[in-house]
Amino acid sequence: MSATTENKLKPPPDMQAFLAQASVNPPAVSIGAVKGEKPEAPETPQTALEPAGPAADTPKAPPAAPAARKKAQRATKAPPKPAAKQKPAAEAATKPPAQPPRQAYPWEGATPRIKQTFNLRMPEDDYLKLKWLGDTQYGETMHSIALAAVCEAVNARLKALGIEPPKPE
Repeated sequence: MSATTENKLKPPPDMQAFLAQASVNPPAVSIGAVKGEKPEAPETPQTALEPAGPAADTPKAPPAAPAARKKAQRATKAPPKPAAKQKPAAEAATKPPAQPPRQAYPWEGATPRIKQTFNLRMPEDDYLKLKWLGDTQYGETMHSIALAAVCEAVNARLKALGIEPPKPE
């Protein structure tokens, strides 16, 4: 390149100084200053380590009542709990071992009013027998016959496992 081309590409020296200063520490300019209004107070730039404070237009929380402050102080200064007392070995040996906690079963707490749907696939001949019974027996339906048989079989299996089935309500 020629010397005249290099001079055309470089900004003037005062502009170079301004650009160097702006890239290192850009000045904080408020919107009011751009519009020609007088700024209220110069803002200090925050570093990345300083947390930003609440916005000026955010309402402050009311101070806590004295009773609430005392309660919070007592909660933070709770005395340490005393260590558990050791029982003599002879006393521990005479007591039977504690039984493990009883297992919770999925049907405990179930609501009998809520009915769940279960589809049953069965051979055609058994289906036709069930249909005939439901059609010919007074007060019986296919559903009521199947439900009674399934509930009886489930309770028998629970008894075989040593689990007492729940009592009907």
